[in-house]
Order: sequence, then structure tokens, then C-alpha cells
Amino acid sequence: MQFKFKPCLLTLTVIVLVMMLSNPTQAQTNIYYVSVKGDDNNPGSELQPFRTINRGVRVLQPGDTLLVKAGTYKEALNNSIPSGVSWERPVTLQAFPGDKVTIKPIRKQKAERVINFRSNHYIVIDGFILDGTYVLYETVKFSGNVDSAIESPHHIRLINNVIRNAGAAQSSKGEYRAFSSGVLATGNANYIEYINNEIYNNGVTDFDHGIYQISSYALIDGNTIHNNKGTGIKIGWGQNAVDNVVRNNLIYNNNVARGANGKKKQGRGIGVYAGSGTLVYNNVIRGAHHSGIDVTYGGNNTLIFNNTIYNTSGYGIAVGFGEPTAQSANNTIVRNNIVVQRSSLAAIINMRGTNTVIENNLTFGKNSDVIQGEGGGNAIIANNLIGVDPNFVSISQFDFALRSGSPAIDTGTILYEVARDFSGRVRPQGNGLDLGAFEFEQPLLPQSARLQSSVLPVPIEAAIRVEMRPSSQTDGVMGVSINLYNLTDIYGIQAQCVTDPTVMVGTELSYGSDTIFNDDNSLFIDQAYTADGQWVVGVSRLQPAEAFSGNGTAFVLNYQVQTPVSRPVDCTVMAVDMNGRPIPVPVTSIEFNADGTIIN
Repeated sequence: MQFKFKPCLLTLTVIVLVMMLSNPTQAQTNIYYVSVKGDDNNPGSELQPFRTINRGVRVLQPGDTLLVKAGTYKEALNNSIPSGVSWERPVTLQAFPGDKVTIKPIRKQKAERVINFRSNHYIVIDGFILDGTYVLYETVKFSGNVDSAIESPHHIRLINNVIRNAGAAQSSKGEYRAFSSGVLATGNANYIEYINNEIYNNGVTDFDHGIYQISSYALIDGNTIHNNKGTGIKIGWGQNAVDNVVRNNLIYNNNVARGANGKKKQGRGIGVYAGSGTLVYNNVIRGAHHSGIDVTYGGNNTLIFNNTIYNTSGYGIAVGFGEPTAQSANNTIVRNNIVVQRSSLAAIINMRGTNTVIENNLTFGKNSDVIQGEGGGNAIIANNLIGVDPNFVSISQFDFALRSGSPAIDTGTILYEVARDFSGRVRPQGNGLDLGAFEFEQPLLPQSARLQSSVLPVPIEAAIRVEMRPSSQTDGVMGVSINLYNLTDIYGIQAQCVTDPTVMVGTELSYGSDTIFNDDNSLFIDQAYTADGQWVVGVSRLQPAEAFSGNGTAFVLNYQVQTPVSRPVDCTVMAVDMNGRPIPVPVTSIEFNADGTIIN
């Protein structure tokens, strides 16, 4: 059972209280407020907020947060946000929880962008609607310099935002413009994170994209990108973009630009061009695009794993498709993808790519052959399922999960880069990785066939799992441990667990020298097990204890078993940094019987 934890205000309040009690220094970091009913002469408190965001950011220091309350703010932020010093002490701009907050410059301001970063770093932008209807260029830009001696923006996180309408007030007859993307990152604007944003309706021509990433080391994760004029996500062009990660994104119906002749242009779902080492996995791409994924023009050493591509207007995956005189693509690996085509073009094609590997993919549709092109490229093509129906749950509903019996189940090659699927489910569930973006969740086996162990493989990526504590099933008592895997800079944990009190009753919280948090380094707030089955525990480090990184058990909840049935405990867990801010980490609650037998 998987949980995608969305913290409520009460949860945030509890955990921040834990942080303040446990960390006197952090209690001195400040929270300021902005409201459309405020005044820029105010001190910025919740009762006396600032009126404008630009006034609010002027007071921010590393570790501070600016909470912006509901309304439309007719202003732009042009390199005006001060820098943090690390991810432990960033500067945070956040929409007040539950409020709809729009930043939208008006036409007469002639703002170039809604937000422009030039030399800022360690900044979090969380929960805003960033509307570029009346800006001259992109909605958001990271204006990096090619010359590394000149400071560029870096380590900036865009999370939970809506980024829309760049170029919406402009007109075009199809001429080249190339400056109205939703987001543009250039030069050495490195280590940008785009997480859980919706990016749509940006651009004037097909040279304008949802995300235009021409810098390096970005994480593009969990975004919904649709109805942009050009490509959904474009990596590299005119300069090298190195080691970017594009994963878990839903990309649909981009490439909506039309030229002067009314014909559609050349936008892709994902385009990988100049640079090296781009990793593209677990993306769902459908509709409209000239190609679902296109690797060419010097996009080298690209890994394309476990994507699901449906009904593009051109190729599904194309390698080395550029002009014959252009630099092509070297060392592209295409594995474990599903491509379902309705166009007459090939599902997967290698044209001028060299050392291309196309293995363990499934193709289906009008022209589903995997083709090695005639333009001088070369490829290893092996173990592909060609012309085979993947048996999706519902194409009409765009539900690309796999049905039981799908030929895509367990037929992929194991890839350490793909430890979870699009929905956060641990891979593999069976004997091998499934093809496409979704791992099939195996139904429960009969009791006699269930795994008689409480030890599962250690996750490769960052994860929190609620698991049985080994050797804890004695005298009818079961220990449920909150286990952390591959985490970085964790300063606090909150767990909210629920049981059926007729099945299990909580007895005591335990921790000690073998747990991450204990009396020597941490403060616990244990709200104790309640009669309705709820148990909430919050814990935070105490100074001078450092944040935790790595693997280990946070603490253990002990239960007295009343009736031995399955799935006795369901938990949601949140990790926070030293400022009490949530750290996005997938959380899995392992299903098990009261005797410790794992079900899933």
C-alpha cells in the first residue's frame, strides 16, 4: 500500500512546534506575511502583514519564510529574492496553506518575466500560480551565465506551482521568437528542481516549451505539462546540458503551435539535445507531439527507461532524427518502454544514432515495428515485443496501468535507476521489472504462499517504509518500525498510524541506542495511542545533534495483538529538515499479518 503524504496545516504546526522546542537556534528564524489587505509600512507579522511580495522579500535572511495569503499580486520578482546558504537554511516563498495566490504582472508594467533569477541560490518557491499573460518573455527564467567565473543562479526549487500563459497576450504568424517558454534555465543555472508543478499554455511558436532546460544537474520530477506551444520538456540546445533527470512527469497535448500555413510544427513530448547523461524514466506521454521522446543534435549518453508513450502524431521514440548535416546522438539506451502508436510512423526508430541499444520494449499499433534507419546509424535491437497489445486498464480514460495477464508484466530488464514506478510503487513487484511507467501490483497470494519473512530488499532511492521490526512478535506484542532509507539531512519525523482497536492496541513507544532518534539526541512528542486507534508521534533532533543521513530505524511503535488478521497498521509519515519544512519522500506502508508475515 502506497501513501503520497500531503501534510495538512495541523501536521505542519505540530512538527514546527517540535522543531522550536528541540532547537532554540532554529526558533529564531523568522516567518513573515504578505496580504493584499496589508501595508508595506507594516512589520510583516500575521496581524500586520506587508502588502507586496517585493517588500516582503527585502527582510528575508537565510532560513526565513515568507507566507503569502490569498489574492492576485500585480508584480514581478526580478532577481529580488535574497539567497539562502544551504538546503538546511534556504529562503522560502510559500503560498499560505490552502490559499489561492497568483503572481501576475499587468501589461503596463512591461515586466520581462514573473520571476527572474540571476545570481540567487538556495530558494524555494512553493504553491503559487505564476501567470505570464502580460510578460514579455518567459514566465520564469534562471538567467545563468556560460562563463563560470560569473555567478549564476543555482539550487532553486520550484514545487507545487502553476506556471502558465507566457506569451498569451502576444500574437504570432509562425515566425521564430524563442522567448516565451514556461520556464527557461540557461548557462550555469545548475541544480534547479522542478517538482509537482503544472505547466501549461505557454509560448507563441514551437520554439517555446513547457520547460526549456539548457543547464545541468536539474531534477524534473512529478510535473504535469500540457498544451504548450512547442515541446513539453526540452533538454539542451546551443550549449551542453549535463546529467539532468526527467522522471514521473505526465506530458500531454503539447506542440499546439501552428505556422502561417496552419500546419502543426515540430514540438516533442521530451526532446534531448546538446549535452550528455540525461536520464528519462517513468514518464507518461500522450497525444499531439511530433515525437514522444526525441534524442538528437548531440544528445549523448541518454538513458530512456520505463516510459509509456501513447498516440503521438509522429514517432514514439526517435534517436538521431535531426538533419543529415547535424550532430546526431551517441550511446543512447532505450529499455523497458511501452509505445502505442496511431500514426503511420514507426513506434521506435534509430536513424543516425550511433551505438544505440533498443531492448526489452513493447510496441503496438498501426506501424509498431522497431526500425533501424537507413541514414548511417547503428543499433543493437533485441528482446522487444513487437505488435503486442500491452493490455492497459483503460485507453479511453488514459489509464495506462497494466491489467493482470499483460505481456508487459515481469518482461523488463532490472534497472537500478528505476526503483519505483510513476505512482511511487516499489519495483519490482514480481520476478522482473514491468514495462512502461506503471508496475503491476500483484494481487494478494493465498496465506500459504505469502512470504514468511519481515525483511524486504533495501530501496535504492530515498524512501520511508513502515515495517515489522525483526524478532518483535513475542507474547502477542508486535513492533512496527519507521525505517528510513537513503535519506539526507533529516532533522525530524512525524508518524500518524491507525489500527483497528479490536485487532491491535498500542502499548508503548520504544527507541534507544539502535534507533536514529533517542534520549541522547532528540525530543519526542508522543500523543499516545487513543481509543479510536490513532497514534501520533513527532520527534526532532536536539542541538548540537546533527541531521541524519543514510539508513536506519527512526523509532518503534509497539502493539498488543488482539486478533491475528492482515493489514493491522496503516501509517502516514512525514520527514522534515532542520527548519521544520517537509522533505518530499515516498512513503510505503508494508502490509503484514500480526504474526509478522509480509503480504505486500
